[in-house]
Amino acid sequence: MIEPGESSNEALIETSRDVLEKLKGISRSIIPSTQVICPLKGLANDINSAIRQIFLGNGIEPESIYTTGEKVIQLSNDYKIGGGPVYNGEIGEITSVKHNEYTIKYVRTDNEHAIITYSEGKALRNISYGYCITIHKAQGSEYDNVIAVLPETRMLDLRLLYTAVTRARKKLIIISSEKAIAMAHENGFF
Repeated sequence: MIEPGESSNEALIETSRDVLEKLKGISRSIIPSTQVICPLKGLANDINSAIRQIFLGNGIEPESIYTTGEKVIQLSNDYKIGGGPVYNGEIGEITSVKHNEYTIKYVRTDNEHAIITYSEGKALRNISYGYCITIHKAQGSEYDNVIAVLPETRMLDLRLLYTAVTRARKKLIIISSEKAIAMAHENGFF
């Protein structure tokens, strides 16, 4: 829980970073089974930059292009891609980067996956970092472990809070303030 008076996005990002640093000590293999979610796209982008630095090291530029091992989210349906189709909201991992081409593995079930290759230009249009995604993008999906980062925003209501909490199959960590949760309650289901 964020301490009173520390509800800024910076405090949320820092707390998220602390949680992920502890998880990193356990294993890098937590990336596929853990999804960070939040209600705001800008906050998701900031958290993605922080997570990339944790897992890829300080030698990377936060805005650099994708590297092998990165978690990505598909931004649009692509029915024509070889190895596909792939769908908006699918989470994948970059398995290879060669000659400005990115190979991505999207795991759908234990026995089913899609492996696709994008040129750099198409990758920039069709994928984004997937360490942290918006709660909206997470709708309809479940993850073993969820870290829900919930800032104080008028956008947060009980419906969004319910959606965030119910994405977790096994474990849920909520990073928020008491005021943010109270705001969600006050905003009801609108």
